[in-house]
Amino acid sequence: MPFRHLVIVGASAAGITAAEAIRSVDPGANLTVVAAEREEPYARIFVPKRLSEELPVSRLAMRPPGLWARLAARAILGRSAVGLDNDQHELWLDDGTRLPYDGLLVATGASPAQLSCPGQGLDRVSGLRTWADAERIAGWLRSARQVLVIGAGLVSVKALEALVRRPLALTVVASSAQVLGQLLDPAPAAAVKARMEARGVRVLTGADVVRLEGDGRVERAVLSTGEILPCDLALVGKGVIPNAAWLAGSGLDSPQGIPIDDRCRTSLPDVYAAGDVAAAHDLARGSARINAMWPNAVAQGRVAGLNMAGSPATYDGSLSMNIGAFFDLPAAAVGQSRPRSSEYREHVLSADGERYRKIVEHEGRIVGAMLTGDLRPAGALQSLIRRRAPLAEWEPLLARRQFTLPARIGAIARRI
Repeated sequence: MPFRHLVIVGASAAGITAAEAIRSVDPGANLTVVAAEREEPYARIFVPKRLSEELPVSRLAMRPPGLWARLAARAILGRSAVGLDNDQHELWLDDGTRLPYDGLLVATGASPAQLSCPGQGLDRVSGLRTWADAERIAGWLRSARQVLVIGAGLVSVKALEALVRRPLALTVVASSAQVLGQLLDPAPAAAVKARMEARGVRVLTGADVVRLEGDGRVERAVLSTGEILPCDLALVGKGVIPNAAWLAGSGLDSPQGIPIDDRCRTSLPDVYAAGDVAAAHDLARGSARINAMWPNAVAQGRVAGLNMAGSPATYDGSLSMNIGAFFDLPAAAVGQSRPRSSEYREHVLSADGERYRKIVEHEGRIVGAMLTGDLRPAGALQSLIRRRAPLAEWEPLLARRQFTLPARIGAIARRI
């Protein structure tokens, strides 16, 4: 039997897809959407663009204006969830409201990880995740001259792509030995670093910020190397953490994300989760994991919404897949692209300058891949990895695209 009152917390990719799925099968459901932001749903992936140009949030809109009215949903905007009483089936909001529900979807996403060093609370120190973050940073940039980016992951590099368009002295500090340490191997990462430096970015790897200093506002950073960097703005890109702390005491407040099953259900009755807060079955790894990507959030939101509305649907599992261009170098990392275990075998097929090809196998099956330069094989690789296909299936694709298979891999493939 469909639920009577369905509540969605979060209004990004997972939340809006769930709302649309609910309406597709139950036009009469009592539907409420709670969102911490007041803006209509927008694509967070494009938020860094605000750092290079003036543009309204409507340019980033995921749907035409008036989405909630079209879905006949009650929208509670500018309010955050602060607690959950599943025994009473009540959601608590930050204004004291207690919102009853029969079915609840947690789609609260993630937030930038905070620095753990002194000075993190100074003015002009910020992460970059929301439109409000981008607007605030854009305001600071009007008077900034020296900008420090802490961390060299995906968000940091995309922010730097925008910032190089401004007349700024830019420095990025990474604790790892390379940029994009979670995404790329050292060789392609070095190619991205070279492109960054060619655009005027000073890249410092193997260093940490141990202290931020200033009189109320950040003025300099002290590094683990002893160097002191002047800065009048610090952008923090040290990863994200799932927004689940507000669920403390419910059993769902895991820093590794809320585990969900193949119907996107949590361990609590009538509570679902989807998107960057949810840990779903990872097809390449065989275990639960957050794969914080738009397609995964959309797929999970749809499955959660259909099940909440009483229309059974299943989610096969997620797959890590980052595809984009970093300082105009196309790159893709799919599945277990950077394994940390000796149980996996990594086969570099090509490492010719900025053109890089690698596949990862586990027990004779393809579980990961990395490409830079020409990304044409990415779609085929995604399909193979989702199925954990035998390595032999890769040989015809290599032949069609005029790649060569090293003899040691060919021997493995022929034995499968």
